[in-house]
Amino acid sequence: MYDEYLSKALSDLIVARQAIDTYKTNTKLKDMKNMASYHIQQAIEKVLKYSIYNSQSQNGNKIQELYTHNLDLLIKNYCVKYGITVPKKIVKNAKEYTRWEAESRYSLNYSIRIDSIVSAMIETEDWLVSLKPSYKSNVAHFRSKYKV
Repeated sequence: MYDEYLSKALSDLIVARQAIDTYKTNTKLKDMKNMASYHIQQAIEKVLKYSIYNSQSQNGNKIQELYTHNLDLLIKNYCVKYGITVPKKIVKNAKEYTRWEAESRYSLNYSIRIDSIVSAMIETEDWLVSLKPSYKSNVAHFRSKYKV
């Protein structure tokens, strides 16, 4: 029922991969790293919300619309409560990834290491494929097209 969240997450990951590719081919466009990090944070948030809403629905609970970008809060208050498995790297770095939602777009001096961005992106892609195996070919296609 909430598969659209996964479709949107896939789109965010594709845009992130394109932004990283642009950054790597033209390093004068350093803000592309920030755009990539924003879209990765959005993908993580959408996968979390998909998992939470799906779990609430399956358990017969009233679906509570979640209006937050705070990944750490989503994990601690909902994923733990519903027994939703979240990759360890995402749990460990949830506070940092949450910062990517706003600071990457609005803070003029904010910069994120490219290796941190790529690592988060790959972890999120793998997580997405584990939840929706039919996306494996899409992820593989964009991984080969935009080698980061």
